Amino acid sequence: MAFKMNIKNHILESKQEWCTYDFGTREPEYRTHKGVDVINDAGGACNVIAAADGEVVYVQDGVPGYDEKVFTAGNFVRLKHTNGVYTRYLHMVNGSIKVKMGDKVKAGAVLGKEGNTGYSLGTHLHFDVYDGQSYVDPMPYLRGEKLFNKITNGNSTKDNGVKIGATCTVNKGAKFSDGTTPASFVYTTTFTVLNISNDNTEVLIGLNGAATGWIKVVDTSLAGSVPSTTTLFKVGDKCRVKSGAKFSNGVTPDEWVFEYEFKILSLSKNGKEAKIGTTDGAATGWIYLSDLYKGKTTSAATVIRVGDRVKIKKNASWFGCSNKINDWRNEKIWIVEEVVKNRAVLGRDTTGVFNIMSAIDVKYLIKQ
Repeated sequence: MAFKMNIKNHILESKQEWCTYDFGTREPEYRTHKGVDVINDAGGACNVIAAADGEVVYVQDGVPGYDEKVFTAGNFVRLKHTNGVYTRYLHMVNGSIKVKMGDKVKAGAVLGKEGNTGYSLGTHLHFDVYDGQSYVDPMPYLRGEKLFNKITNGNSTKDNGVKIGATCTVNKGAKFSDGTTPASFVYTTTFTVLNISNDNTEVLIGLNGAATGWIKVVDTSLAGSVPSTTTLFKVGDKCRVKSGAKFSNGVTPDEWVFEYEFKILSLSKNGKEAKIGTTDGAATGWIYLSDLYKGKTTSAATVIRVGDRVKIKKNASWFGCSNKINDWRNEKIWIVEEVVKNRAVLGRDTTGVFNIMSAIDVKYLIKQ
């Protein structure tokens, strides 16, 4: 059964990964599937990106299509990482591979395009991890629980003082980033920072190299290393909520919360949280200051909602990929069927003749 992948290290540029086949024994063939098969939830072929920094050690390109005997992996790239593991990205579009052997790539670098070459029955990406002895379940690596690359003590992040290899404790009552409550020993143990999120707001903590879980920096003793955000906000200031943020109690906000400008109603005693609300003073919830930013008010006229009638801007592309939208679609007025953050799904046009049911970034839409 397909499931949405809740991962830290993305392998599709859209960051909308769904797993259609996971690692392990497949039925009814009873053979071992060496990796995970992934599709782009946004629809259409998407760029494939590196899960982590690495060196390109093998490239296979030139496989035109289906091949179940010789070039079963299709067009693919293999990366070597400093922790002794290798990753492969299989079945990419012929001629789409952007790297060559010997290249050093960064996490998020485009490797090629999700395709249907080799022993493949539909557009998807097969991703696998080899640990030097055998193929292993990629999910702990994609979730950030296991590391692709060696820890370098003292290797700091861009904007704060938190370093990989630093030690920390967890604040009493804090929750992991996914909202789960830690076991009681977590609050009395000193952990090592194994990894840091790309936005520098979360750390992966663990013991003796084994991961315990991801947690917000502000929920640890490391918070003193981070430049204070209290100087950025005061009661009465207007603010917006960062995409993907959660309230302080771990609850995920409704989608509309990410669309509007709020007012800071009060600040916590420790200066790390703010109670936000509407401009008329109605409280919405408590949230970490690190999950807020100052931005311009979103006009109600520009917010895209289900049922809205919209036009597509010229030179727009489909969500999560670079494929341009045909000009004739720009002339139609479409009805919005679904909206999730900046992703909208368009259905029928207002004449009822055409139905595209495809995803597009809301920035490319003009409300009618």
